[in-house]
Amino acid sequence: MQREGQERDITIRQVTAADWQDYRDYYKGLSDPHHFSGFLNGKDLDARQTYDDLFAATVGTGDMVMFGLWDGDRMIGQSSISFLDTPEGKIALLAGSEIADEYRGQRLVDRFYDARMQYIRDSGFEGTIQTTIRPDNISSQKAAGRNGFVNTQVLDSYGYYIFRPGTAAVKTDATITGEQQHTDAVNDFSGAAERVAEKNCVVNYVWINKDRFAPQEGEPPCGVPLHYVDEAIANARRYPQAQFQVWVDSRFLDKSSTMTIVDDHIRAAGIENLAVRDLSTVGKDKRHGITDYEASPYFSMDSGVPVWHRVDVARLMVTEHTLQEKPGHIAVYADFDVVDVRLGDKAFMSAVTNHGFVLGSTKEPGKEAWPENGYFAFSGTENARGLLSSIMHNVYEATAQGVKLERNDVFNAYFKAILDYCEERKIEDRQGLLLTGVLEPTQYVIPHNPRYKDISV
Repeated sequence: MQREGQERDITIRQVTAADWQDYRDYYKGLSDPHHFSGFLNGKDLDARQTYDDLFAATVGTGDMVMFGLWDGDRMIGQSSISFLDTPEGKIALLAGSEIADEYRGQRLVDRFYDARMQYIRDSGFEGTIQTTIRPDNISSQKAAGRNGFVNTQVLDSYGYYIFRPGTAAVKTDATITGEQQHTDAVNDFSGAAERVAEKNCVVNYVWINKDRFAPQEGEPPCGVPLHYVDEAIANARRYPQAQFQVWVDSRFLDKSSTMTIVDDHIRAAGIENLAVRDLSTVGKDKRHGITDYEASPYFSMDSGVPVWHRVDVARLMVTEHTLQEKPGHIAVYADFDVVDVRLGDKAFMSAVTNHGFVLGSTKEPGKEAWPENGYFAFSGTENARGLLSSIMHNVYEATAQGVKLERNDVFNAYFKAILDYCEERKIEDRQGLLLTGVLEPTQYVIPHNPRYKDISV
């Protein structure tokens, strides 16, 4: 319970070795201490030398600043800034916040955010500011958002989400609410965070042949259209920090040299962040020792399922597989005719940050933006994975009807899962889920390159 007059007594300042007794009493009073517990466990908690050693290893290095929160003469909280030199540049890491048990729930951590950001501004620091938070620590995530920090949806090496400030973090108008700060931070997401988004995106394309590709003498030897691959090459060149993958079903390519031709074509373009991968490696069915893709009846050589149905399911399986294979990344699917996949676009980052996913839409004159399944991106958040599973369930059910259904029925299953998701969570601003205009108008056709006439289909 906060006692009357408590708010007036609370102060914040830097902690030094001279505060060792206050720090000792604070630390010993925590029911479940986390920060510096690894250093202090097994030490004599009443000996000054213990704390001299702690401060020498932290603030004494010159790479850390520690802040303490006092209620009168009693220390009730700690926080810190660590200044790091990394291959990506200098980072000011806001970390180590912990409040005494009986003072929690009073938003006192906001005092630490204010003090640390003020210190960084006054120091003239030039670099990246960030904090990291466990995915299950919802209260700390809310506090970060309340103080103008945005979840980049990127996990660090410890599995913590990386949060970085938008321009809202430097606003000082006391009338700005936490909700407004969070909205401003999303809208003003920094260029550094956009580059982080690019680096942590994996963009997937899918090509499945309608029938077995078995070229005869004199026919083009490549079963994947190279003018389609050129679109993936263009995007990979545009976003060199992202990873790009073209997935093909090698079983339909018979003994052709398609895989080698496509791979050589990519290498000849000087592209190192684009790879050709085999759909038969997607997923793992442990019961049979084969992959989920190989086990699925939709993709068998004699399934009779229209090729567009197979591609509709494959794009979802590839997205799920990417999230499992590369934790902490954003899995993007794009049709080959997506001219610019727009990684790091503010609308992209806003949707992924707020909802965990973004859906592509066309932008045609006189028509309302409408989600299409030719482009989407999912992060590994629980909500995003839940929606992806719902979409897969609906599409599987629709595709199970095989040749009895038109392609629109499969798309409607995709769209229904999205509508149900929005209704369950009372999401009214559905335009905020869209990356409008990333998809070309429906009549758009990728120009054929006559140079490939004798090489590829």
